[in-house]
Amino acid sequence: MKHKTSLYNSFNKGLITSNLKRFWWVSALYTILLFFALPLRLIMQLDVIHEEWVRRNIQGSLDLTLSQNQIQILLIFIVPVIVGVLVFRYLQQGYAASMIHSLPFTRKDIFFNQAFSGLVLIAFPIIFNGIFLLIFQATTSLGEIYSSSDVFSWAGYSLLFLLLMYNFSVFIGMFTGNSIAQLAFNYILHLLPLGVFILFQANITHILHGYSRSSLNEPSFLENIPFAAITSSKDLNELIIWYLIFTTIFFIGSYYSYKFRNIEVAGDVISFQVVKPIFKYGVTLCSMLLGGAYFTSISTGGFITVFFGYIFSSLLGYFIAEMLIQKSYKVSSAYKGYLVYIVIVLLAFTGIQADVIGFVGRVPEPEEVKSVYFGHGLHHFQDVKKEQSKDFQNLYKEKENIDNIINLHKELIEEGKTDSGGYRHIIYTLEDGSHLIREYRIDDQRHASLLKPIYESMEYKINRYPMLEQDPAHINRIELRDTRAPDEKTLFLDDEETEEFATLLQEEIKGLSYEDLIDSGREYIYATITKPDGTPTRLSLKESYNSIFKWLEENNYYERFVVSPDDINYVVLENTRRSPDLEQKQVEIRDPQVIEEILSLLRHQDEKSDGEYVFVGLYQDERHPYFQDRLLIDDNISSELEDNLNQLGL
Repeated sequence: MKHKTSLYNSFNKGLITSNLKRFWWVSALYTILLFFALPLRLIMQLDVIHEEWVRRNIQGSLDLTLSQNQIQILLIFIVPVIVGVLVFRYLQQGYAASMIHSLPFTRKDIFFNQAFSGLVLIAFPIIFNGIFLLIFQATTSLGEIYSSSDVFSWAGYSLLFLLLMYNFSVFIGMFTGNSIAQLAFNYILHLLPLGVFILFQANITHILHGYSRSSLNEPSFLENIPFAAITSSKDLNELIIWYLIFTTIFFIGSYYSYKFRNIEVAGDVISFQVVKPIFKYGVTLCSMLLGGAYFTSISTGGFITVFFGYIFSSLLGYFIAEMLIQKSYKVSSAYKGYLVYIVIVLLAFTGIQADVIGFVGRVPEPEEVKSVYFGHGLHHFQDVKKEQSKDFQNLYKEKENIDNIINLHKELIEEGKTDSGGYRHIIYTLEDGSHLIREYRIDDQRHASLLKPIYESMEYKINRYPMLEQDPAHINRIELRDTRAPDEKTLFLDDEETEEFATLLQEEIKGLSYEDLIDSGREYIYATITKPDGTPTRLSLKESYNSIFKWLEENNYYERFVVSPDDINYVVLENTRRSPDLEQKQVEIRDPQVIEEILSLLRHQDEKSDGEYVFVGLYQDERHPYFQDRLLIDDNISSELEDNLNQLGL
């Protein structure tokens, strides 16, 4: 009973009233802005409430996780921080701090009254607007769209976030003697975990062979920080207890920090001596990571430039932090602390390079692996991980392919970092449900011997061409098209032909070699296969599909949809290089044989080849080309085409 009486007596009407008189305008402004964003906007939509999109919009207005409520979210992250700065601003001013602590109140009384005043200022707008929402729900047709429980849920979540932000703001204010620093530290520390993780990934990728900058590597707690949780459509029910716990921790931490804080630290960037090294080396580390990421991006990984970037940026961050702490530019004597930092960083870097944690060399045993994802992108894997997709490309479960990928993985480790090839992920799903994630540069030519058995396996081909598992008799429709043909000439096969064509296509795909599968030649002839559920699949008809083209010719279908010189009036070749020596930049070709050669060259050119090229335009009339593309210059061309290219200076 004494405890309750003591706690009650801690609140002083005069202190609370004084705060409310000085800072009422913040609460009033928040109330008005929130009124415009919610109650007023909802009541103005009554005339069109029968519209479905309006009803959805009204329902979503009380869900803070939806993107349509940016104004509410913005206010939640701004107002309590400002209130926390204002009600304890006297701590950051030496004269004001001395004056208020000379009053006949204990530090406990002052803290609780100031904290309660801020709580009233941020809670009033929610309660005021919540009452209006309840009145509208009970007296208007808005009651058909949202219930009173929706209003209480909205108010509860809003107060939860406001309390968390407010108590965090007050907590941060205890550790600094500068209001601007308090404001800045609030938002910096909210985003610091995510920012440090992003910077860490940007740097470690270039140091640790095989490390992947994948969201799968993201620590789970990062998605639970307020800024991330409220903007990610996350189920907030999971976070209520944690947010309440941290709100309590920040409040208790603020109270005890307030009790032991010296009045004389007003004006200092850091108010507690024990926090100064944390601040100093934290700024140094963040500065080093930021500078390292920047210099790595502009140097393409050159060791000297990257090393300079780390040293320069960490040195800059260290001495800026030292200047802020000492409030002086004369900080050269603090160099010893930086030398200690550099020694620690070098030891850590040496440990990473030596792979003391066994990250680089870790390869799972085949019997540990349940499946392996091996591909260029992660979106398919993430969909399956979230159970949004059941079948997708690049997942391997057959033991032979798992063994082949493990052999490739071992070779990539042995080979070390390279600058050639495209980035691909290897993600092992282990029997215990965990994932082993790696990313490497893989070159189709250099690693051909290891990739060949994977690509030529039936599992790979089914992953890449799902139509292999379809029954040809159950395919609804097949349409054939040559994208170089004018008027989009299309050939539709009848039911009997569809089954026959699909059977031939499946056999051709099954017989594809590794070289065919990695062929980067440009394809213009396509078959669009429509499944029974109406889903279309578009497949290119490769030049190596001999039985397909033989079948098309035997049935007189080839000339009905594949472009021929007869479909083209003339071709224009254009040299786009800017050179004062070239008088003629275009040449017109009407010879059918040369046109046919150009069509053949277009289809057979390798996308990855380097060399000179011209732009090709196919014309049916005298106005505009109906088809344009780039043509690489081949050594094996006719003398007629060579003469035309010579006119372009090639």
